Amino acid sequence: MSDENVAPGVILASKFVTAGSKQFKKFIDYLDREDARRNIAYPNYSAFMSDYMDNPKKQQDLLGFDPTSDRVSSLFSVSGGYLTKDQKKFYKDQFTLAQSNGSVMWENVISFRNDFLEEQGLYDSQTNVLNVDKMMELTRKAMRSMLHDEDMEQSAKWVAAIHYNTRHIHIHVAVVEPYPTRKEIEFNDQKELRGKIKLSTLDDMKSQVVNGIVNRSEELNYINQIIRDKIIHSPHRDALENDFQLRKQFLDLYRVLPHDRRTWKYNMNAMKPYRPMIDALSKAFIERYCSADMRELTLALDKQEAILKKAYGTGNRALYQQYRKTKMEDLYTRFGNSILTQMRKMSTTGGRNAAMSHARSKRLGFARIRRRFSPYRELNAAIYSLRQALRKDIGHIKNQIAFDQMQRLIAQQEQEARKSQDYPAYDDGIEV
Repeated sequence: MSDENVAPGVILASKFVTAGSKQFKKFIDYLDREDARRNIAYPNYSAFMSDYMDNPKKQQDLLGFDPTSDRVSSLFSVSGGYLTKDQKKFYKDQFTLAQSNGSVMWENVISFRNDFLEEQGLYDSQTNVLNVDKMMELTRKAMRSMLHDEDMEQSAKWVAAIHYNTRHIHIHVAVVEPYPTRKEIEFNDQKELRGKIKLSTLDDMKSQVVNGIVNRSEELNYINQIIRDKIIHSPHRDALENDFQLRKQFLDLYRVLPHDRRTWKYNMNAMKPYRPMIDALSKAFIERYCSADMRELTLALDKQEAILKKAYGTGNRALYQQYRKTKMEDLYTRFGNSILTQMRKMSTTGGRNAAMSHARSKRLGFARIRRRFSPYRELNAAIYSLRQALRKDIGHIKNQIAFDQMQRLIAQQEQEARKSQDYPAYDDGIEV
């Protein structure tokens, strides 16, 4: 991805005014006016315009109000098409009630770069035709997200209108609570209802709009398929126990995990100290056995990042990179959980230390050595007894001491066996 600055295709901003503000009252006055009259009077009731009255350039760039234009849609809300006369009166009554009860009024603006809308097939610059139904749908998705995130699904009322009177098509949404549920805060030595909207709420709203514009379902399913079917469920999963380097990492991790196997889930707090080891093992496996799948995933993520870059722009927060970050976190979480699941199964079929000693015994080829060298039968019997003892209480410190003693005995046995002149050469395909 190049580092050039890219203006966002979608901008979402939100402000609020208190019940006593003039913008609140004037908005109510204009709620049931004719569309053209509302359009001309827009600067009088917009919470945004009042904030930019001393900066004409900023007005034009952000909202670009043109009082000579009458291109504005009728009001619409949560369902259906444009509001009827009776519906406008209903919402005017709701906003009036909200003001009398001290509600905050939020004003959200969703602004679009026209060329972005045109690229996505929602706008034709030659005919000035906009897909109005789609814009209403996007607004409703954004508002459902906002009210859910701010816990106002049952209490809020909102109305919206699409404005074409700027160089960027945009949608204005006004929101109130007829019976306020927001917490009170103290501001300038006075108590008022909290109006600030969480940044995460605004991000979710914008995400709903972007995802509604750019149909990425096929590509996103393809990315998920690479992660789940090709990497997580790789046919080479037995390499974690059979590959020498991976097995060493696998057993090193297995050895230090907490005694309580119920905590062996990647996102649990108990796993936080072990996540670097888990991720390192996942990375090593992917690089060795899934490199082609990883290249395929990288190309797919690059494509998605290019699309999101046009929608979100570059910006200080680089939101267009968030999808890649989320998917990679998902990959390592899923792979980490699959590793921990494998370890839980191993721990319940013979005990942690017994399984470790068995795996190491397999690597060193001592099954053959024991069959060929009768002088070591007594030693082997002692080692077997140690292994059996380790199964009784894997959480006790004595197990670790016994494990270390067993490892030293195995190493000594190997050394003596190699020195023996009677030792027949063999090759079991394992480097030692």
